[in-house]
This record gives sequence, C-alpha cells and structure tokens, in this order.
Amino acid sequence: VQYKLDNVETLREIPVLVLQEPYEKASVDQWLIQGTRHVGGVKPWGPYQKARALQILQREQGMRMDEAATALGLSATEANKSIRALRAFEAVQEDPVFGRRVRTEHFSFFDEMIRKPALRNYFGWNNYAMKFEDPQKRELFFALFLGEPRNEKPPKIRAALQLREIPKILESSEARASLEDLDQPFERAVHFAALGERRAIVSDMISRLEYIAQDIARLSRRKLDDAQQKTLQQVRAILQ
Repeated sequence: VQYKLDNVETLREIPVLVLQEPYEKASVDQWLIQGTRHVGGVKPWGPYQKARALQILQREQGMRMDEAATALGLSATEANKSIRALRAFEAVQEDPVFGRRVRTEHFSFFDEMIRKPALRNYFGWNNYAMKFEDPQKRELFFALFLGEPRNEKPPKIRAALQLREIPKILESSEARASLEDLDQPFERAVHFAALGERRAIVSDMISRLEYIAQDIARLSRRKLDDAQQKTLQQVRAILQ
C-alpha cells in the first residue's frame, strides 16, 4: 500500500512546458517539439510524419531546408527526399480521379519511388521541378497501388517494397508490357523479367563459350595429352 501511495504523490505535481505564444506559432512549435522527440527518439515517426514536420517548419516557421532538417535531426539529403516524396504525394491528393482513394499509408510508395532513379525516370517524375511531367505514366503509377477507379480495377501492387522489382521489369519489353496492362497480375511481369534475365545470362555464356572455343582451336595445333583430349570429347558430347 505504501508503494502505491508513493506513486500517487509523484503525480500531484507534474512538470510541463508552457508555450507563451499565439496559437498559430504554438502549433508550429508543437511540431518542432514532437519532431525532436519522434524523428530520432524511442518511437520514430513514419516517413509521412517526418515530411509533414519538415513542411510545417519551412512554411510556417520560415526555416530553410537545412535548418528544418537540423531541428529534426535529419540529414539535408534525407530531408530533401522527404519533401520531394511529399510533393509527389500531394499530386495524387489533388488528382480528381485518384485523390479520393489515397491515404497517408500510401506515402511509402512515393517515398520508394523518389529514392530510385529508374522509377523516377519511368514514371515521369522531375526531381528538380518536383512534379510529374508525363500524365500517362503518372496515372499508371497511381493505378498500380490504388487501382483504376474508372474501370473498377483493383491495385496490382499491395506493398511499396514491390516497386523494387520494377527496374528489372523495365529491362524486358515483354515484362514491361505486362506491367502496363492493368488486367495482368504484377507477378506475371516479375516472371517475365526473370525469364528475360535468364535469357541474358544464357546469351552471355554462349558468347564466352565462343571465345573459349576459338582459343581451344588455336591450342589444337599442339599435341594434347590423353586426359585433355578425353575432356574435349566429353565437352563435345555434352554440347551435341
């Protein structure tokens, strides 16, 4: 019982921090205090919350990007990526077709896209202008994880990490065509990409074998021992 009473006593006076400022400025400071706690603290914020905190400090507090990043314990590079991902996310929020479907949990798709040059280029995102420059590729990007509202097609991709498969998919015309067809599952495009990769490996092996065969042909002028001749016969039998 004494132990419980001691605990109660510690709650009679609780230390607090009072912001003696107008509400508008105090709300900005709340982001700063929370950001300092949650960006590098024991319960880290997600990528969307980090990006919003940066945006608030820039717009409302008038901080430069490097100042806002330092205040939240982020590197300038990480802060720039976060803001670009947020601008891309705002583009889908403003879209008349896809805007109603997007949720904050979809932010990770934009964060992933911003970090991969192959994805930025394919989906028409300009990192400097911070906007999509290809409307068709922009809609394809949105439809991949939000579905196609006009034709009631479900999303092809359920997790942002699946976007990491797309650079390999883009290397195969067959896989790329499957990716762009919203009626085909994403796994089909991944399968075609794997087939294309295997074909490329086989092609490379055959090319190297041709050079090796030419070298062996030049060596044949010399007398080979019995073991070497036997090995060549075995290789010939395998290739036939």
